[in-house]
Amino acid sequence: MKKILIACFVGLMRFIYFFIKLASVKDQVTIISRQSDEESLDLRMLREELESRGIRVNVLCRKLSRSIGYAFHMLTQMKCIATSKAVIIDSYCIPVSILKHRRTLRIMQIWHALSAIKQFGRQTVDKEEGSSQVIADGMHMHENYDYVAAPSRVTGEHFCRGFGCSRNRIVVLGLPRTDYIAAEDSERTKEIKKHYDLGRDGRKIILYVPTFRRTSMTDYASLARYIDKDRYDLLVRLHPLDETPKEQIKGVTFADEYDSYDLLKACDIVISDYSSFVVEASITGKPLYLYTYDIDQYEAMNGLNVHFSEEAVGKYQFRDAEELAAELENDYDYEALTDFRKKFIEVAPGTCTGKMADFIEERMIRSRSQS
Repeated sequence: MKKILIACFVGLMRFIYFFIKLASVKDQVTIISRQSDEESLDLRMLREELESRGIRVNVLCRKLSRSIGYAFHMLTQMKCIATSKAVIIDSYCIPVSILKHRRTLRIMQIWHALSAIKQFGRQTVDKEEGSSQVIADGMHMHENYDYVAAPSRVTGEHFCRGFGCSRNRIVVLGLPRTDYIAAEDSERTKEIKKHYDLGRDGRKIILYVPTFRRTSMTDYASLARYIDKDRYDLLVRLHPLDETPKEQIKGVTFADEYDSYDLLKACDIVISDYSSFVVEASITGKPLYLYTYDIDQYEAMNGLNVHFSEEAVGKYQFRDAEELAAELENDYDYEALTDFRKKFIEVAPGTCTGKMADFIEERMIRSRSQS
């Protein structure tokens, strides 16, 4: 029954789109995201760069929901897709994947994560964290991409499996956020330290950014128990969807008012786990530690593409908070961190936004105009 309903929905959307495509194509790019109702850092930086080159950009950001309002929003998406030369998305987009587009349209996926530490998309079909095979096939999950942007060849391989695409679709471009993370911002750092009253009396600031766990709470209390509160301030940035109760624990500060990338600039040490934030944090060159207390359960439920035990930073992976806290007192192997960064980020920070805009302009817009 589910198969029939999905087929009817796809058929109806394609019928409507057939008539929408009768409109003329304009000299424009459309950017679509369902991650949030506002532009992400990547989308804003890319839009500003394209607009600075005189390229018209439509931005459609609306968080996915089961509502009549979102159904009408998809019609807006369809109109913009049909009249654009290029479409950029940062997640699965229903109209992009299920519809039959003009042969001249070029579509690029710039995934909202800089890496794929954990499995996703096609890799998690029929798993607890993923979609069913019926929905994935019926809704043409991650189809119709001409290009998939990746920060490295290694991550490109992971994206091939997650999107179910061939290697020749991968373009090593990185993401605009890479440039932002690499840029120093002393004023922002001072602002954050003052706001949370951090770093007094020579204390170092530890930033803990865990991945989102759908079926369990995040264990920040164990870190707080063993980290020396006289020497460190522990700043915790939970995922926006994380429902873990924020307990009042001495030495723990929850950072909700600032973006994780700004917090990254203000900290001295980073702790994370299966989040792509580990790759992003490596850009700064600050000591990175991996607190993977639930790795067996997490891997069984979701699956991992990157096994830290096989990576250069594997020596800094800990299941036990007490052992991790003790390691903070030892010298850090920055060479191992550099090796890790170079493996997962091949595009030089500071150049990613420009290179992505170059690619879109030359390969997705001009090439279509000349054909």
